[in-house]
Amino acid sequence: MLTDLLKTVIWPFVTLIGLLLFRESLGNFLSGISGRVSKLSAFGTTVELATLPTAKALSAPRLDELKPAGGAIAGDASGSLLRSLTEGSQADYIQVDLGDGQEWISSRLFILAALIPRVRPIKLIVYTKGSDCQFLGVSTPRALSSALARRSPWLEAIYISAHVVLTNPGPLPPIFVNDKWLNLGIALQPDRSLIGPIWRDDAQNVLTFFLQQLQTYTDPAKDDWTLIEYFSYSVLTRYWEHAEWVTSDILVSMLGTELDPKSVKRDPSQDATVTTRTLLRHEEDYVPVVDTANRFLRLVDRRSAIDELTNRWLSGS
Repeated sequence: MLTDLLKTVIWPFVTLIGLLLFRESLGNFLSGISGRVSKLSAFGTTVELATLPTAKALSAPRLDELKPAGGAIAGDASGSLLRSLTEGSQADYIQVDLGDGQEWISSRLFILAALIPRVRPIKLIVYTKGSDCQFLGVSTPRALSSALARRSPWLEAIYISAHVVLTNPGPLPPIFVNDKWLNLGIALQPDRSLIGPIWRDDAQNVLTFFLQQLQTYTDPAKDDWTLIEYFSYSVLTRYWEHAEWVTSDILVSMLGTELDPKSVKRDPSQDATVTTRTLLRHEEDYVPVVDTANRFLRLVDRRSAIDELTNRWLSGS
């Protein structure tokens, strides 16, 4: 009787501890059983696609302020751009719609990828194209900024210059290293960083300086500059920006293997639990969901979905 009692008491705790320790591997477990079940049902718990947690997106109208058409040459000096990006609810990803190739210019994509994740905890960028938001793939912001820096090195140079110019406390004194005096040049303020989080006001200043160095009202007569034209109050404004329009072909070529095109298709003719099982088999934390025409629908938080599946089983629901 004592042995049976110990089994009854101990095994639930062992099971719970195992679930907590091996939560990361639960997706692989589901993948292993997926070929032997007819619907998504683990430990007696069934989950459908519609109920899975969705990652939170940064709303598109705010991103429109980073697009060149209709924007002031020196950026948004009022600070409304950065306020819209730093205030409000949590966001996990940004959707960038390249449209027909005349929606996003490389300089704006670079500053978006380099600066915004430092003021908002953005994990991924979802790329779409065309009026119907055809899904292209996802990448990290770092992958995009790195690819653009390799393609157009002056973007990174100006970005670094902005931090130095705006936060420079003066030249560093020489230091003695390996029997030599080294002049390290310019220093940043003690509480400033090129790679860490950035204050909202500093981010606005970096953005404004960055755009000022890239734009001119005088035709530079060079191939790597792009003419921007827009009407404001019936007045035509024209300026040139040291950047290029980014098409879907350029994006795919530039990112290469850093662009992840994998997605899960939501097909009404297919069993929803089968689709959900396919989604949970993925290894990534966030999985794009598209419709049968490859239009992007949403980004599912797979890690939270697995947690929810585990919690449902533990609660017996």
